[in-house]
Amino acid sequence: MSSIITKYPLTETRDIVIGGAFALMGAAIFTLMVLTVPAKVQYIIVFSVLPILFLSSLNFLYTVTALVVILFLNIHIGYFSSAVLFVPVVVISFFFTCRNIKWNDVSNPLTKYLLIYTVSVIPSLYNLNTVTGPFLFSLNYIALVSLFYILTVAMTDKSIVARIFTVFTGMVMLNALHVIILSAITKKREFGFAGIMFVDYIGIAFTMMLPLLLRSSRKKQHWLLAMIIMFGIAEMLTQTRGIWLATGIASGIVVLLVYFRQEFFRISRSSIAKFVFIAVLGAVLLYVIVLVINPGVASRTKQIGQFQTEAFVELGVIDNSLVTRLLIWHTAFQGFQAHPITGIGFYSFQFSSQLYKTISPLLYNRYVKSLTPHETFVAVLTETGLLGFIGFSVLLFGMYRIAVSNFSLCETENQKTYALVLFAGLVYIGCSMLITDAWLWGQGIVLWGLVLASVVSFSKYKHTID
Repeated sequence: MSSIITKYPLTETRDIVIGGAFALMGAAIFTLMVLTVPAKVQYIIVFSVLPILFLSSLNFLYTVTALVVILFLNIHIGYFSSAVLFVPVVVISFFFTCRNIKWNDVSNPLTKYLLIYTVSVIPSLYNLNTVTGPFLFSLNYIALVSLFYILTVAMTDKSIVARIFTVFTGMVMLNALHVIILSAITKKREFGFAGIMFVDYIGIAFTMMLPLLLRSSRKKQHWLLAMIIMFGIAEMLTQTRGIWLATGIASGIVVLLVYFRQEFFRISRSSIAKFVFIAVLGAVLLYVIVLVINPGVASRTKQIGQFQTEAFVELGVIDNSLVTRLLIWHTAFQGFQAHPITGIGFYSFQFSSQLYKTISPLLYNRYVKSLTPHETFVAVLTETGLLGFIGFSVLLFGMYRIAVSNFSLCETENQKTYALVLFAGLVYIGCSMLITDAWLWGQGIVLWGLVLASVVSFSKYKHTID
């Protein structure tokens, strides 16, 4: 299939100019966040580069590159993150550069699953207590669907997928370095210039790098190992215990898949067992290194075992993230009990949770008010009820079914590696959904869309993988 995306209209000089502009923009963003200038100045700089971003719409590959970079721009305006706000630019770029779109280009195997989920949430709208907030927040889902379909049409060769992975990994490396430096200086919990979402960025990057490490040549394994070590140190320094767990489970699932299908992937089980042993030993050594950089990580680790007996201190202040989440989930459960079939309303918990609170006003105002449910499946069950939960489960089933079926399409070893890396990304997202609801909105839902489109489009571009 020939690409429907053209460079419109591009010259070699213009390529150089726009490429240079993007390099300058990336350097400016990185410098800006490292220096942590005041928020008002950040907004000024961001808006000053908007003309460059819109100029990029004349080249779809540049636009996608910009979207990946903007994932690391920790700025929110109203109900929308910087990446969600940039999705319309991606849409504009697509229609500027697309050619000869046919229905077969738009259709894909995930459509029926997306349709089932979308229909399943409609009944929840009847129970909305307020309309404006949930409607605006639900535009995050519209952004996901729009980005997904545009990318699945555009991904007729591996160039877009390769660009997404390369730029994303590069940005994770920069942010990881930032986290390590800041942690060594401040001895505090740090997330770098990307903000709190970096914990998921590095988790998914770490998980997706493992298949590359397993299947690459010895020459490439050295720098891949160096990257994974850096990612591991940075992830520990974020002190986000749930993400440690999600990364560990996702990595374990990927390794188990390779172990049980070792003939398909052409890796001996003894090599895999040796890899696991070295990985466990390496994790222990990395933890020791992390304690040298920031001894405070140890106290954060010990807090995993703490619960309510140690969680409450003076004036009702809670010093344990699990307990604060339990307060949110308790309120969410009251909402689910009130509307178990259809839910309290799509994307509405943070706008109507006060209707279902049974905890004290002090605890509600401090730990629940205006917050989302903080766990994907709790959010879906509370806001869309059993109907929406079934629809969401069907969507996830379809997503993983397609990811697994990609292996049967592989004809070369490089295609197998691509399919395994993408599968690893989806596995991490699923594991992380057990910890957070960040994949339903903001930067997370955009990243989900990028990975999902890459998986679903695999059959279209696999022939271009060497």
